[in-house]
Amino acid sequence: MASVDAQKAKDMGNAAFKAAQYPEAIGHYTTAVLANPTDPTYPLNRAAAYLKLGKYEDAERDCTTVLRLKHGHVKGLYRRAQARIELAKFDEAEQDLREALQSEPNNEPVKTELKKLEALRVQSKKTGHKSSQELNRRRVPIEVVEPSSSQAGSTSPPKRRRVPIEIVESSTARPSTIDVGHDLNPVSTRTLSPTPNVPLPKSSGSTSSVASPRVAASKAPEVPSDRPKPKVGGGIFRRTGNHTVVQSPKEDNNAKLSKSADDTTVKQSTSAHLESASLVSVSVAPKSPMTLFSFRRAWEAHDDPTDRWNLIQKIQPTYLPTLFQTSLEPTLLVSIVETFQSLVSAEDASDEDKEMVNDYMKWFAKIPRFETVVLFLSSREKSLVRSVCMATGGKVSWGI
Repeated sequence: MASVDAQKAKDMGNAAFKAAQYPEAIGHYTTAVLANPTDPTYPLNRAAAYLKLGKYEDAERDCTTVLRLKHGHVKGLYRRAQARIELAKFDEAEQDLREALQSEPNNEPVKTELKKLEALRVQSKKTGHKSSQELNRRRVPIEVVEPSSSQAGSTSPPKRRRVPIEIVESSTARPSTIDVGHDLNPVSTRTLSPTPNVPLPKSSGSTSSVASPRVAASKAPEVPSDRPKPKVGGGIFRRTGNHTVVQSPKEDNNAKLSKSADDTTVKQSTSAHLESASLVSVSVAPKSPMTLFSFRRAWEAHDDPTDRWNLIQKIQPTYLPTLFQTSLEPTLLVSIVETFQSLVSAEDASDEDKEMVNDYMKWFAKIPRFETVVLFLSSREKSLVRSVCMATGGKVSWGI
């Protein structure tokens, strides 16, 4: 059934490739690879689509997979050489082409590609070791203009144009006094009259002229006697609930009776708020203490399985999909599984350690594109994964 699905996906990919729909073709070929990963035809076709889109590193990787499945595959060598030429890997590309010619000495496309490689090598000696993409860039010459002989022999500096600046001064002097009487004319719509028996504020110096009889204060409107007077009150409200309330001496008796009830309500609301805040702080998920870059650097710096296990324990299993995302490599995954194997196979391995390894294995399977990473594992590496799964109770199998 898997072969039928793979062949169907391959036919759809070929149709999309002929229609120059290369991204769609890559998707169909990927479906075929997942359905039947042992057939070298599917990654070989996907490599051709990658070459059309200029994804030379992906094309090189797929061709390497083809050669691992079928050693000496001529088309795999030819397409990998094409990708390596674009990546400026001239020595590796020549090695692939020479190996392809040993299998098929009369293969004209291989001979043509070998001549192209020799021409690029000759050109790279003049322009430096660069890829063909860099060699095809447009170069615009820059013309350097040298001074003429008459200017070169002259020692005097070039004449500069000087623009005169005219400073405009004010023709009229600033008045020293202010016409207070004119500036402070009343603008109110109602009549202003001076307040009797109210002395005006005295001022010193040149500001004595401000006290003009034209300026007068208006009477404040009288407040009706039947209007209720506002109550004076306040207090200090503390977070702990021990509030200090300042009340008016003429406060109603009902307010005095409800004081204790109000304090109790405030205390209860404050404690409820603190409890909800504590619950919110507890529900925040902890973050990983390191990034993927720092994890790789620390992982490569330790060779002992115990040190590596201590490094892994610094990361919670639930954070693994966020840490690796789509950057998990098969080599790094195999080294982590080897660390798990050394831990669970030890004589003093506890059930708690095995359960923790099982949690890590479970969350590794939730990393994006994890199934694709597992496809690149060899038979020995897959058997290593099976042994770890069996040692931890066989709860996680990674589909192997």
